[in-house]
Amino acid sequence: MRKLNIRVDEFNPKELSAGDVIYLTGIIYTLRDKACKRLLEESHGFELNIVYNAGPIFKGGRILSIGPTTTSRMENYLRKLIKKYNIRGIIGKGGIGKDIIRENGICYMLFTGGAGSLAAKYVKKICGTFLDELGEAERVYKIYVENFGPLIVAIDRNGNSIFRQV
Repeated sequence: MRKLNIRVDEFNPKELSAGDVIYLTGIIYTLRDKACKRLLEESHGFELNIVYNAGPIFKGGRILSIGPTTTSRMENYLRKLIKKYNIRGIIGKGGIGKDIIRENGICYMLFTGGAGSLAAKYVKKICGTFLDELGEAERVYKIYVENFGPLIVAIDRNGNSIFRQV
């Protein structure tokens, strides 16, 4: 197990192994069910790079909590979204089919469920939103995070998984 601080623009799934603990700094995007469906139906001219399966809760204009959503709910969408939007990493909770990860050479990272207020501390700025008509929790947020983690690489690009080791 290694502990790594990684800038999102330097994120390379080839350099990560199952069990690594990482902290990300840079732009990531939130992604939930309704947004997944819409992003497949429409064409948008951006790359998502790293997605965080989450929807924020706001209070007084600031993010109070941004805990992970169960990724397996979005599995069918993610198969196509990974290629269409050049996704290199997915952050969520629970599992995802290791075939999706291995076939696309990306990695799947876990953030602790129930720790949404901790995650909110690392969100430094909302840089933009997409699909605003989906509502506050479901729209896509482009967020800048600093030392976002700890994230555990649950499934690496070769399909090695911490779930087998448990």
